[in-house]
Amino acid sequence: MVVDVRTILIVAVKELMDHITSKRFLALLSILMALSIYSIIIGVDDYNISLNSYKDYISSISVNPAAMEIINGLRIQIQDAENNGASPEEIQYLKSQLEYYINPSMPSILMIFYDFNKYFIIIGPALAMSIGFDSISREREMGTFKALLSHPIYRDSVINGKALGAIILLAVVNAVTFLLIVAVMLIYGIVPSGGDIVAIVLLLINALLLFITFTGISIAVSALSKNSTMSILYLLGIAFLCFTIMEFSGPITDLISGPEPVEEAGNGIVESANNTGLLGGTTNEQIRYYENKRQIYEAINIISPIYNYNIISNAIISKEKPYVERPLNSNFTIFDALSLVWVNILVLFIEIFISFSLSYVSFIRMDIR
Repeated sequence: MVVDVRTILIVAVKELMDHITSKRFLALLSILMALSIYSIIIGVDDYNISLNSYKDYISSISVNPAAMEIINGLRIQIQDAENNGASPEEIQYLKSQLEYYINPSMPSILMIFYDFNKYFIIIGPALAMSIGFDSISREREMGTFKALLSHPIYRDSVINGKALGAIILLAVVNAVTFLLIVAVMLIYGIVPSGGDIVAIVLLLINALLLFITFTGISIAVSALSKNSTMSILYLLGIAFLCFTIMEFSGPITDLISGPEPVEEAGNGIVESANNTGLLGGTTNEQIRYYENKRQIYEAINIISPIYNYNIISNAIISKEKPYVERPLNSNFTIFDALSLVWVNILVLFIEIFISFSLSYVSFIRMDIR
């Protein structure tokens, strides 16, 4: 089959113009921009509060009795561990804790994006679905496909053009949103470093993946639905399911996992050197229980694109994945953190592939009579 690039581009441009002049799209875009500015302003205030707390702590360590007590206690523990032949991992863990209290990490400007994500996971999918929910069903209702396909044009050029137009539009919206965020940061005197810029670009790509995922889902639903009303109802159900899964995954995981194993004498206590709060100071049986529980929790949530977006964003911002031990390495980079969430990244791409493939096949086989 020959790909008619020219026709695809013509259809894509038509889709772009239709959406740009749509009052529905412009209204949601305005909401996205307004919430982006608001969330970043709130995020900047939170960052400044954290930064001032950090400066106060650094300047008062030597005269803070509570801090000095912890620091001196850790020094004694390190010395005892070295004298008693403790494992290198345990000694390194104690040293990292000492370093945390003596020279804690400065708050990252990326924490500003935490507030942005709270709003984006709602308005982002809504904007993407508004573009795709009637892209096929509306034209089928209006009968424009009959006139369009009466010309020498392939069906695959139509569906590919519609998908391309939606993706280009969302890519532009995404880029403008992040440029607006950076502009607000600069206005407040916050200048990103080279590493921060890399992280912001990765956050932009992650947001675009979420956009594309829900666009693909909405186009697929539009192609499968009898009319636009049914399409939007199905999409609302899908969006509700995505949030419901995340809301109830905890209780469902508890139900599947059963009660926590009771600590018994002779099991052997294992002191885990992670900072997740999931496994610290427990038995081997309890470690296996919590690891199994984490895997069940992830398996339930991973079908939700919103969950995957949140996990990936958190890895970029904080360089860690919830309930997964991060190596005690000061050179741990953003890309190392992304390696912890490769499954979530892969699932997003799979969902994009499946949704666009479904929309393609459904449109090719559609009866437009």
